[in-house]
Amino acid sequence: MCMRITATALAVCATLTVAAASPAPTVKAARVMENLGRGVVAVRANSSQVLVSWRLLGLDPEGIGFNVYRSTAGGAYVKLNSGVLTGGTNYTDSTADLTRANSYRVTPVVGGQEQAPSGAFTLSAGHAVEPVVRVPLRPGGAVKFVWVGDLDGDGEYDYVVDRQTSPQKLEAYSRAGDFLWEVDLGPNSRNQDNIEPGSSAIDVGHWDGVTVYDFDSDGRAEVALRIADGVRFGDGTTWTHANDARQFMAVLDGRTGALRHWSAVPTTYLADGPMAARLGVAYLNGSTPSLVAFMKNRQGEGAFNLMMGAWKFDGDSLDRQWTWQRGGQDAPDGHNTRAVDVDGDGTDEVAEIGFMLGGDGSLRYTMGPKEGHRPRRPLPHRRHGPEPSGPGGLRRAAGQPERSARVLLRRRERQCDLAARRWSRRRRTRHGG
Repeated sequence: MCMRITATALAVCATLTVAAASPAPTVKAARVMENLGRGVVAVRANSSQVLVSWRLLGLDPEGIGFNVYRSTAGGAYVKLNSGVLTGGTNYTDSTADLTRANSYRVTPVVGGQEQAPSGAFTLSAGHAVEPVVRVPLRPGGAVKFVWVGDLDGDGEYDYVVDRQTSPQKLEAYSRAGDFLWEVDLGPNSRNQDNIEPGSSAIDVGHWDGVTVYDFDSDGRAEVALRIADGVRFGDGTTWTHANDARQFMAVLDGRTGALRHWSAVPTTYLADGPMAARLGVAYLNGSTPSLVAFMKNRQGEGAFNLMMGAWKFDGDSLDRQWTWQRGGQDAPDGHNTRAVDVDGDGTDEVAEIGFMLGGDGSLRYTMGPKEGHRPRRPLPHRRHGPEPSGPGGLRRAAGQPERSARVLLRRRERQCDLAARRWSRRRRTRHGG
């Protein structure tokens, strides 16, 4: 399957930026993105109406419209709307016979001409009135997280879910709810402490340890996760290593759960045990996706070691691009990580709550102080993060743009001020002041 190409997520195919004194435009690198279908779904809005919704795609032209069609009990498709829909990507059907099965699909309309129809979604006869689409799962433990990705290349999102069992498990299901595979995360997932979890544990505290994306741009999403001794993959093979604390980044086939490739996590902090991890996706080179990991472990009962790394999967190998270690640097971290192009050059930076790395893993700037895991007072929306230290707390790596740092600092100060005002109002209300 071919991949759609956009310069920014859900944007345009390429962007031209022209410097004021330059006679020639500069073309930003195009980003290879998922090739998704319309994702039509239908739910019972009430006893007599059906809400139909679908996707607007990144390459859809300006002025695109849609027609909605319904097939009842396998009959011919009939157009429901009298005029082309241009105000949104949803439609309420008030004429369906809900005692019978109804299938819905949409056709884009461009320049007055209907295009090829989307795939169809079928609402079963006598379906319950509820604003959800249910995906049947096998019996098992509680589910905490779900990841979506087109595992089989049909243009529609499938599902990967965790099972909060001991040991933990991952399961994959098609969009229709067909079970695809299971990964047993092994004995090293039994320790599910949210501060110092086992070497293959996932989804504890703010650590996920899993992400789903089409890393090699072949039209099918892979499953990336951190593994250790005892993990059994979807094809029944088991990963073994003599040291339970040794960890590896792995990429699994989204269709089968089989291991495709792996790469060792650096052992810099191995003496302090395995590292908990958050995983994400960033376009560090502006065109193809990379796996980015935020990893920590603890020095006894004291400070935390922090390591961040990036890996590239091209279908043939999983190669580490860079590793950044905090060491003694003032670089406060929080409980979420973001990939964002902060300077508009087409490549992503990796942002933490109090510092930012460039796409090459170099420190762009930090907003210190180093460790602000608990604030001095419980400010709403800022429960975890660096302590506010005013303009003097900003630290910028040499040679990096000063404007970006100032903008982030002003934004941070506004957020702190807003949180403080909300906290003050709550205290006055609570104490009758």
